[in-house]
Amino acid sequence: MSGFSGFSGYSGFSGISGYSGISGASGSSGISGFSGASGISGFSGISGYSGSGISGFSGASGISGYSGISGYSGINGTQQMVYNTFTASASQTTFTTTNTYTSGKIEVFCQGVKMVNAVDVTVSNGTSVVFATAPATSSRIDLVYPI
Repeated sequence: MSGFSGFSGYSGFSGISGYSGISGASGSSGISGFSGASGISGFSGISGYSGSGISGFSGASGISGYSGISGYSGINGTQQMVYNTFTASASQTTFTTTNTYTSGKIEVFCQGVKMVNAVDVTVSNGTSVVFATAPATSSRIDLVYPI
């Protein structure tokens, strides 16, 4: 907003023969008002990197995490495996091992097909294997177990 203007002085009288009279002195100008304060400018966003050129070096790698606990190793090489082979006779369901076995550690095969414990055979007493159904006569029965 502008300040007030000063008053103009009086004009002189016109002369008779067309000459202008002397103008009066001009009044002084009034004081200008103050300008308002400027508003705060907004913040600029962060600029991305631009240009090309040589890249800087990568930082050092962080420390690797700890390894988990290793599992136990299997049986040391001193354990021996026993292989018993039989030929089934008519209606034979029980086969006796040459050594005592641990239940759950014996594998039973009939004609090369692995049998399932509690389904095809019972292997629970450590000295014999009992088939649920007698294998065909002359079938090859293989028993494999550690001692």
